[in-house]
Amino acid sequence: MAQFTAREVSEVPDAQALWDSLVERSPYSWFWHTWHWHVYVLAAGQSFEAKDHSFFIYENEIPIGLCPLIIQRRERYGGLWVEAAYYGMLPWPLTVTEEMEDFAFAELERRARAAGAGCIGINFFAPIARADEQERVERATRVHHYIATQTLLHAVEVQGAVARTRERYRRYDRKFSPLFNFDILEGHTVDADAEEMYYRLHVLDSGKQVRSRESYARQADLARAGEAFFVRARDRETGNLAGMLLVSVYKHAAFDNSVAIDPAFAPKRVGHMLRLRALEELERRDVREFLMPLYPSPSSFTRIMSDKERSISDFKEGFSGGMSRAVWSMEKFLDATYLRRYLAERERSLKEFFGLP
Repeated sequence: MAQFTAREVSEVPDAQALWDSLVERSPYSWFWHTWHWHVYVLAAGQSFEAKDHSFFIYENEIPIGLCPLIIQRRERYGGLWVEAAYYGMLPWPLTVTEEMEDFAFAELERRARAAGAGCIGINFFAPIARADEQERVERATRVHHYIATQTLLHAVEVQGAVARTRERYRRYDRKFSPLFNFDILEGHTVDADAEEMYYRLHVLDSGKQVRSRESYARQADLARAGEAFFVRARDRETGNLAGMLLVSVYKHAAFDNSVAIDPAFAPKRVGHMLRLRALEELERRDVREFLMPLYPSPSSFTRIMSDKERSISDFKEGFSGGMSRAVWSMEKFLDATYLRRYLAERERSLKEFFGLP
């Protein structure tokens, strides 16, 4: 029987190199798993007091696995909510056998409980859809007592995608693209000025600063490290920044990560054109698939989409043409109080949906 041990990442010399080597060789890892994304999540979670509890998994003193784990604290569901999360959900532990996966889940739960977490959330999200996804999730829910849900994302087959894009979007492009200069920023071209512009544009678009200034620097680092690129649009006449889109690219698959648009330029369909330029760039790089959240779903106990979410989803369907990909999420409650608060919030949402007092 294999003998597994765990070592916290902070205790391991040259942890970044080991982390990235494990991520690179796993067929299940995507950009969510990389060291640079991990550092970004810690920065984005500063307002949630995010603390790193990630650990490496060893067999006979040989490092063979990785479990990203962050504990964060925030106000949610009417009180303080301590959770094992990754700003959103944790990425799936990187393991190579069922026995090793069982060890990873048990160790993750032990560490989450020790840190005071009341719940755990985990996503199964590989760069390409894998035949064993449902089997692995089903086994994890049965053996480790999680509840799983399936979510759909817009999936764009990159090759030939621009020609298949909704005709109205291509008309916008023909009309408005001559008014702008577009460029791709990555590596050394993501300088301090580009980082600052991206940060300021996000604040302008949101109307406020929603996360730490450092988190924007760490997003810029993703592009500097070759795990993402920016598409930038500037007004041709004035040179003013109109919009920036961050696209994550790892293992020949891409994700629509983050966008900010100057509201003054929104009527000129900058958001549409940024995605079209991104698709052109992805095709040049021979990327297979571009995923975009969030696909429309029927109202359910766990999710009721807002009108705004449905509008955003309809916008993205103009690129995906109705194609989608399913991803799995799992949750486990470690404390009855947290479960009661979660169910009370679901009851409130369902009453509002049904028009009940």
